[in-house]
Amino acid sequence: MDWQKLNEAILSKEEYWQERSATALGELRSPEAIEILKKLLDSTFSNVAVAAASELDWTEAFIEEKYSNKIQRIIDNLPDEEIDCYPELKNLLKNHKTKIPNKKLKT
Repeated sequence: MDWQKLNEAILSKEEYWQERSATALGELRSPEAIEILKKLLDSTFSNVAVAAASELDWTEAFIEEKYSNKIQRIIDNLPDEEIDCYPELKNLLKNHKTKIPNKKLKT
């Protein structure tokens, strides 16, 4: 698989293609797949961004601070009645700070 080409093209693909890719990449869980999932947080399709964030939570990968605003934006754009349907989004936002490598957390 050419990860670089996929990374460059993923956001230009159709919605169904992006959504299916998020699911497949989440199952793969390789470093390359995780980077593309992070890119999918910028999808113009809200269900793709939600799927990517959900898959990232399941990977338990380190999520850099720069993604917290994107994750919060995804949560903020959900209808109120749907927010509780995606607890993994709040979990991802909450837990990204606890996965900081080689640093002690302030208590």
